[in-house]
Amino acid sequence: WNLDTLGDFVIMRSNGQLVYNFCVTVDDATMAISHVIRAEEHLPNTLRQALIYKALGFPMPYFAHVSLILAPDRSKLSKRHGATSVGQFREMGYLPQ
Repeated sequence: WNLDTLGDFVIMRSNGQLVYNFCVTVDDATMAISHVIRAEEHLPNTLRQALIYKALGFPMPYFAHVSLILAPDRSKLSKRHGATSVGQFREMGYLPQ
């Protein structure tokens, strides 16, 4: 990672509310999450979260990012489209490939 391209980032808003990247990092660390698997749209968050893990002395989890599965209309899947979980796709006969 090139830290020169990141710059400073906010972890607490002026109203005292903690931001997403800080909250999920602390939450995952305190629950001893070892593998963080999420959509590729969260890839930009990974560096910030890794820096928070390091700054707070938490062990670094493994990160994996997967492609979004889109509906026929190319929108993100939602409950109105039917299956929305990996388990549901497996039950429907989809293979990992």
